[in-house]
Amino acid sequence: RIEELMVEVGDRVEAGQILAALEHEMLDAQVEGAQAGLALARAGDSTEAELQFKKAIDIDATFAKALTNLGTFYLRQGNLDKGLFALRSAVRADSMDPIACSNLGVALRRSGDINAALEMYLRALKLNPARAIDHIHIANIYYERHLFDDAYERFGKALDLDSTLTDARQVREAMEASDQLVRNKPR
Repeated sequence: RIEELMVEVGDRVEAGQILAALEHEMLDAQVEGAQAGLALARAGDSTEAELQFKKAIDIDATFAKALTNLGTFYLRQGNLDKGLFALRSAVRADSMDPIACSNLGVALRRSGDINAALEMYLRALKLNPARAIDHIHIANIYYERHLFDDAYERFGKALDLDSTLTDARQVREAMEASDQLVRNKPR
């Protein structure tokens, strides 16, 4: 009986190893599909890029990286509805991915849902405080809302993270030269 049990245990261990190998191959295929989709999108082959992203998602519909890439791809193609759907799915699949949150923020802003966009940018920064782009997104929203001091501060945070952001520097300098900032007004 002990020998029979050892064979059963051996079979289970082997089955577990086979399953682990298959899962690893599936993950490799997902990553390859997502990477191929990115390369094709950069090369301008949008039809094949979309197919590669979808192939990665077909393996696992919760593969956040492929969903994020597909959603961003759709946004760049001007397909806001599909972009929103894919990016919402990406954030549901991995709510800890700052890129998915930020890109969903972009889509939400384009759709006119500024409050939800702001929430996504703030979430992205909470997940990764070193993302200068999200400070820029937030600064732009604050500026549009005439919250000039808050916008000025956010542009400054972005510049602290990346001093090469010349547009942010120029906007900040223009704000300093204008009468938009409360700190520049006599009290």
